[in-house]
Amino acid sequence: MKYLKNNLSAVHLALFAILLIAFTILTYCITDAGVDDGFDHDARVWQSTLGTVAGPFTGALSRGLQACCLQFSLTLTIVCGPALLVGILMQFVNFSAQNDYRPLRLVFWVAGWLIWFAGGIVSFAHALS
Repeated sequence: MKYLKNNLSAVHLALFAILLIAFTILTYCITDAGVDDGFDHDARVWQSTLGTVAGPFTGALSRGLQACCLQFSLTLTIVCGPALLVGILMQFVNFSAQNDYRPLRLVFWVAGWLIWFAGGIVSFAHALS
C-alpha cells in the first residue's frame, strides 16, 4: 500500500483533473455547436459532455450509441485503450528505490490520459459528419 501511495500523488490527480476539465469544455463546445438533428439537442449535449471520461465513446454517446458510431468508437479503443493502460501501469513499475523516474511516470500518465480523451474528440469526426 505504501508503494501505491508513493506513486500516485496529488500531482497525478491535478494533471488528470486539468485534462478532464479541458476536454469536458472542448466536448461541450463541439456538441453544442452541432446541428440540431431532431433529437433533444440539450440532452445530447449534456449526455456527451458528462460522458467525456468515456474517451473514444464520447462520439457514440453524442449519437445515442448508433451502430456505426459505436463501431467507430470501438475501433478507436484499440489504440486509446492500450495507451491509457500503459500510462496507468507505468505508475506501478518499480524502476528503483530512487525517485529519478518520477518525471517519466508523469509523462506516461499524462500521455495515456491525453490519448484517451483525444479519442473522444476524434470520435466526433465520425459522429458529427
